[in-house]
Amino acid sequence: MLDQEEVHRRSFSARGGTAPLTWGQLAIWKTIAWMGDEAHYFNVRRLIDLPDGTTVDRAVEAVRELVVRHEALRTRWEEDEEEPTQTVRAEGAVEILVVPVPEGDVREAAEARTLVQAAERLPGAEGMPGRFTVFTRGTEAMCVGLVVTHQAVDGWSMRILERQLRALAAGEQLAADPWQPRDQAGVERSPAGLARSRGALRYWERTIEKAPPAMFGPSPQSAADPERFVRLGMDSPALALAATALADHCRTSVSTVLLAATAAVVSRFAERTSVVLQLIAFNRVDPRTDDLVGSMTENALFTVDVDAADFPSLVRATHERAAIAYQNARYHPVDLDRVLDGVAQRRGARPDLGCFFNDARFQDRWPDTLGTLPTEAGAVERLRARTRLHVEGAWAAQDATFFAHTAYSPDSVRFFVMADTLLLPRPVIEECLRETERVVLDSALRLAAAPVPGGEGA
Repeated sequence: MLDQEEVHRRSFSARGGTAPLTWGQLAIWKTIAWMGDEAHYFNVRRLIDLPDGTTVDRAVEAVRELVVRHEALRTRWEEDEEEPTQTVRAEGAVEILVVPVPEGDVREAAEARTLVQAAERLPGAEGMPGRFTVFTRGTEAMCVGLVVTHQAVDGWSMRILERQLRALAAGEQLAADPWQPRDQAGVERSPAGLARSRGALRYWERTIEKAPPAMFGPSPQSAADPERFVRLGMDSPALALAATALADHCRTSVSTVLLAATAAVVSRFAERTSVVLQLIAFNRVDPRTDDLVGSMTENALFTVDVDAADFPSLVRATHERAAIAYQNARYHPVDLDRVLDGVAQRRGARPDLGCFFNDARFQDRWPDTLGTLPTEAGAVERLRARTRLHVEGAWAAQDATFFAHTAYSPDSVRFFVMADTLLLPRPVIEECLRETERVVLDSALRLAAAPVPGGEGA
């Protein structure tokens, strides 16, 4: 039985080599480089429960097998004259920290330790792109903490790693070697891939030419403020019920309803009828990428004209415009920079595309236990009263002016807005969250012919 922390080193031998970055890797590379010393902001963490009875040796070996299986977990990225490159280590050793938790809640202690690890910068070019920790009680491995740079993984990748680590810990055999980032880079740099990129960039150029120079205006210059950029969160059961009702009515997804609500909120507070947002595009349209561990996401350019008087029509328009945006979200990021530079030369300033939306949930609908939207005035008010707001964090710098995103909850919408407080003060950010709930809830109640609280239309 372990009574103190130990580092286990496990050697590996696998396929290696050097290649260009995938478009998704290039996209996040630029953002991480921009963050500099604060790049740990983009670390991705996951705490993975292990099957009952997993031994420490079995857990450590499962981590090693995972590193062998996925090249992204043994890759370093380096600057080059034209573009950065990735080099996959073929030989080496992975270090796995084993931490005993003799008393108390193992998962609570593991979550706290993993949170601390995620707040530290990972080696990147100097070493392995992740940290792996096995948390134990007695002779049993209870869970594994993964902290991996976003340069190596996206949210979907962490789901793959969680599923496969549990399978390996249980002694299961996994399928043949998966598609790797270097394989994906080859497809993207092929004639067909480059043609797809050129088509997407033509869409970007046409769309930006018609877009306003900025949603909220240029970001002001000011003295350093460690709390200039603030993220507030909202937990809203009402928004979940109302968004589901509207999605059913409009025959679309809950995600589309939440995007439409975000567009309505940006339109109101930016005082613009034409809204431009960058969306985080999943980009796993090739079946071979289903089990690829790597950064695949890029930005999609979404525009829509907002009619505040008819929210269901905005939802339908959002569905159409988002589909076009996602279709044009696979492109070479360096070539996009050239497009933006060209627009800047013609306009005299680079377009400000600092407003974002990202639905980070991996399932669109909630379980049937969510229930239905109540229509009685008292029940609606009780439902609205369950909404909770909280502070998520504050930072001195971000590469976005306004960033709305979601996270999954089994019985509510967890909705967040991060914004530059020099453009949107903290009380306004709170109002943005409440307006997101209001515009959806009031519209859903109107469709149900129910009383709208306060007599407000939607």
